[in-house]
Amino acid sequence: MNYNSSIRSNYFKITDRDAFKKLCDKLSGEDSVEVSLNEQNMACISCYGMLTWDDNEDDDDIDIDLNKFYELLQPIIDPNDAAIFVTIGQEGMRYIGGDAVIITNNGIVYKDLWQMAFKEARPLLQSPAWTTQYEY
Repeated sequence: MNYNSSIRSNYFKITDRDAFKKLCDKLSGEDSVEVSLNEQNMACISCYGMLTWDDNEDDDDIDIDLNKFYELLQPIIDPNDAAIFVTIGQEGMRYIGGDAVIITNNGIVYKDLWQMAFKEARPLLQSPAWTTQYEY
């Protein structure tokens, strides 16, 4: 089966329109990538399928590291705001998952949906090492 996913950010404020546009020009996806930017410098990014970012001028050596995109986005996010990218994906019923990447001027944090659920279940079960199979 094929892995299907969607990614979407919240609306977040940026400080440099030109840098944001230049950065987003290198985004691509399996389907169309939607980048919105209004007059108040509020931005939003969404894509059906995997979102990729290519910062390499040489077509033979493609760099699709989305983490690099997040690092370059970080300094142009308004210091009083956060960009949150949520990805939800599935491969049939074999694998279902999601994650969030939270980006501010002060840092980047990655959160996995399954790991957050484990963290909450362990104290409820009073079993700090509890785990389960979630891919089948």
